[in-house]
Amino acid sequence: MTGDSLVRLVAAVVLSVCMHLKGSTRDDEPTPPKAAALIVGTCIGGGVLALPSVAKPCGFLPFAAAFLACWAYMSLIGLLIQEVHASIRASTGINTKSFDEMAEYTLGKSASFATRCGLAILLVTALVAYVDKGSKLFADSFSILEAAPVPCQMQFSVLVGICIVLAQAAGTLDMVNSFLVALM
Repeated sequence: MTGDSLVRLVAAVVLSVCMHLKGSTRDDEPTPPKAAALIVGTCIGGGVLALPSVAKPCGFLPFAAAFLACWAYMSLIGLLIQEVHASIRASTGINTKSFDEMAEYTLGKSASFATRCGLAILLVTALVAYVDKGSKLFADSFSILEAAPVPCQMQFSVLVGICIVLAQAAGTLDMVNSFLVALM
């Protein structure tokens, strides 16, 4: 695998993850507000809980320098993703909408499979981290629930799941999600 192929694969994986994190399908038309909400929600989501505890031991200036370096790296990756998308559209006329599509067009079906596996690993680890931290906050807020025979992680997961199902049934899930992203 050449360096150029590796860059293409990484770019394809990043876009596929972003599309699937928001539950997008191939039929969804991306719009600038959807893209902005996706990027803000993905970048801020886990970082809000972790940044203060990570920044404290090293100090503000080293943390700020590392933060800016990460921002520059992510910006370059975003430009690479856009370049791969534009190149595929220019050469084939197909408007790719996910990482796995871009990986398939640039590197073949095995790269598309690898992209999907990478996405699955990312989503499972993110879900575990969110449930772990969210359940700790949940337990601290409602200490009476700690005495329950059911673990706090399960209580938290069931409560969030019920809220999501009710919001989806009422047709307000997208609106609630957008509000929470804007609140961050």
